[in-house]
Amino acid sequence: MDILTPALEADSGSGRGAALFLDYLHPGDAVLCLACGEGSDLSEIARRIGPKGEIFALESAPDRLAQTARQAERCEAPVHSSLSDYLDLEADLEQVNRYLASHPIRSAADLQRFAAFQEDLRRQSPLHGRHLSAIIADGVFSGLGEEQRASLLADLYHRLKRGGRILLYETVSDEPLPAGQEIAPWQELKMMRALEQARFYGIHLIDFPAEASSKAENGAELRRVAAAGYKGKEGPCLERYQAVIYKGPWKSVSDDDGHILPRGERIAVCNKTYDLYAKAPYKDDLVFLPSAYDVPLGLAGPFDCSHDVARDPRETKGNPNAILPITIYTKQGCPSCASSKACLDAADIRYTEVDVTGNNKGGQFHPFDRHAWPYRARQQAPSCDIVPLQVGMPQP
Repeated sequence: MDILTPALEADSGSGRGAALFLDYLHPGDAVLCLACGEGSDLSEIARRIGPKGEIFALESAPDRLAQTARQAERCEAPVHSSLSDYLDLEADLEQVNRYLASHPIRSAADLQRFAAFQEDLRRQSPLHGRHLSAIIADGVFSGLGEEQRASLLADLYHRLKRGGRILLYETVSDEPLPAGQEIAPWQELKMMRALEQARFYGIHLIDFPAEASSKAENGAELRRVAAAGYKGKEGPCLERYQAVIYKGPWKSVSDDDGHILPRGERIAVCNKTYDLYAKAPYKDDLVFLPSAYDVPLGLAGPFDCSHDVARDPRETKGNPNAILPITIYTKQGCPSCASSKACLDAADIRYTEVDVTGNNKGGQFHPFDRHAWPYRARQQAPSCDIVPLQVGMPQP
C-alpha cells in the first residue's frame, strides 16, 4: 500500500522553504522558484532581492499557479510565473496545452510544426539565456526518477551564474522505502551525492529536524530537510603564492575537490581555490594569507592541485632578497621598436637573461618591481606579445 504519496504531495510546493533561504538571497538577485506553492513566500523573497531583483516562479499545478500569479501582483520585485513540469523549464505548459487543443497532431507534418512551436516558445521564455543568482526547489525532486533528478540538476547548474546558489527543501528518507511507492523521495545521502555529481561545491545542510515528519511501514523515517550548494569551482589552477590556514576545531577538513586542510597549518592553494575560500560558506573557518609578490594573473604559472603541500611562510610574507624566476617568450622582431629587447628595456624590467630571438631561456625578475614592470611593459610595448610560460618558486 502506498501510504507516503499523500504526505509527499502535501509537502510538494509547500512554500515553507523560502523562509530558510532568505540569508542566501541578496538585493538584485535573479531567483528561480520551482514549486512555489501558493506563492505565500514570494513576497518575502521579493522584499529580500528588492525592485532590482527578479523572480521566475514555476508551478506544476494550475490552481497553485493561479494563486501564485495573484500573489505576484503584490511583490516588490517583478515576477514571471508559468506552468511547468520541471523537466523543460522554458516550455510554458499553458501555451503548449492551448496549442495542442487547437492543433491536434495527426501526422508527421503536424509533429514537426509542434516541435517548431516548442522551440519558438523556449526562445520567448523569460528564462531563455538568463544566468540566475539562486534557485529554490521546494519538494520538486520527490516526484522524479533518478535519471530525471540528475537531468534537472544538470539543467539548474547550467542556468546558474558563477557563484550562484541552489537551495533545496526536500523530503528525504533515512533508509530505503518499501517497494511499490508511487512517489519515492531521495535517501539522505543520495541527495548530497547528487549535488556533488552535479558539480556543486560548498554543499551543506541548512536544516535537519531531529524529529521525523512521518514513518513508512518498514520503520523508515521521513523528514523535510534544507540544503544548499554553490556553482563556480571550474577554471585553471594558477600559482600566485597564496595560502590558507584552517582554524579548527576539527583536526582536518576536506573540500569538494579533495583538498585536505590540517588545523593550524599554512596550506598552499591556487588562485581559484583561494578566491572560493574567501566567500561563503568557507570564509569564516579560514585565515587568508595573500602573497607578498602579487603575481598578476596574466603572468601566473600553473599550480599543481593534485596534492596538498605546506606553504613556506617566506612565500607569503615576502623577502626583500627574493628572486622570482619567470620563463618568458617574446616575438622576434617587434613592430613597434628595433628589437624585443628594447621593449623590455623601455618597460624598466630587470632581467639577467632573456631570449629575444624566439628561443626560450630563463629570466629573473625582482618581485618587488611588481608595481612597475607588468603594467608598464604592456603600456609601452603592447604589441610585443610577452607571454609567460612558467612562473618559478621564489628563492630565499
